[in-house]
Amino acid sequence: MGFQLTYDIVEACNAIKDAAIRAAKARRAEEIAHGVKLFDGTMATMKGWLHPAETVIDNDSDNELFTLWKAVNTGNQNVVRCDADPMIFERGTTTYFTARDTWEAFVPIRNLIMESGASEEEFYHVGPVLFPWTFGVLTLLRRYDTDMAPHILVGIRSKQLAGRHVGTVSFPGGLVHPKESIEHAARRQMREECGIEIETMENGFAIGLHPNAPSTTFMCVANTTSHEVSDSFEWKGGQAVWASEESVIQALDGNNSAMVGAFRKVGLDVNEGVAIAPDAAEPTRLLLNHIYPAPACPL
Repeated sequence: MGFQLTYDIVEACNAIKDAAIRAAKARRAEEIAHGVKLFDGTMATMKGWLHPAETVIDNDSDNELFTLWKAVNTGNQNVVRCDADPMIFERGTTTYFTARDTWEAFVPIRNLIMESGASEEEFYHVGPVLFPWTFGVLTLLRRYDTDMAPHILVGIRSKQLAGRHVGTVSFPGGLVHPKESIEHAARRQMREECGIEIETMENGFAIGLHPNAPSTTFMCVANTTSHEVSDSFEWKGGQAVWASEESVIQALDGNNSAMVGAFRKVGLDVNEGVAIAPDAAEPTRLLLNHIYPAPACPL
């Protein structure tokens, strides 16, 4: 039998959360006083972790069926086989403040659960029981520039946001609303943040886990022929930029110079050491290197 939550463990987790919530409410008052833009709307949660699509779960809940990409280790370091599994999860709702107020409790509770005998995989299965577990979507939007090379829309998360990875490189996207599919959220966020309509979307998603918050990121690849990007407070300097796909792939391996150059080309003062956000890095690597590497430029 695998790991099971006991009454004592749950009570200890609740005490940690209560302390975190009190501190978060005090911190939020300070953020508002300093002009941080906070949005306390409703959003979707994962009430349970991912299940195979044939799994029967509560039919009265707002479930979502989707294709999930994963890398499979073949034993050969030079070969990665990627499988797409139809998956399903049970959805609920929360508010942004309710979810965010528990963030500081995430790492202490994860440590407590794992010190109590759970594996990391088991922790992520019980996590949605302990937290309002939000999920969002990020889109790797691809277009071909005049140099016939594929480019990806990237931005640096603005300090006006209240997220965990402010100041890191990320991609258009955000949290999913209740009753909204992940694909619909991707299209909506692209319009809101960049003023761009996604023309086509590739099949399926890869997932990234936040290392320090109860949230899951679904990542997808989409395509556009649009070039103009509208301004948004979501990004440092108010703008996302087109960086060559090769520069994004290089940045995943620690070579940021070409990607940083794309930001500096439009006048953004960007530190040479800026990195791709940790929830986005591995799914980006999986999607761009193995699932949907850029095809030759369509003529």
